[in-house]
Amino acid sequence: MPTLQLLKYTEGEAAGNVSVRFCHYGHAGNFRRSPLMMSPDEIDMMRDALHETPELQELVEEVVRLQLRVADLVRFIESEEGEAP
Repeated sequence: MPTLQLLKYTEGEAAGNVSVRFCHYGHAGNFRRSPLMMSPDEIDMMRDALHETPELQELVEEVVRLQLRVADLVRFIESEEGEAP
């Protein structure tokens, strides 16, 4: 089962910080350490679940925005004309 987890640190040097863990659980319910992979149906389920968790949704949206900026930069670098997107 694909899973996004919002981790809130309460102790140590990381206290007060948050992270997003992209992971999945096996059919027996055990945590898996392999890369997260999702089918189209699972992506739809994840989208629905994110609507119920606004703090996690905001962090995931920031990851997507960063990826889009990186993609724009790559296109700019690769463009023959060198015009900014």
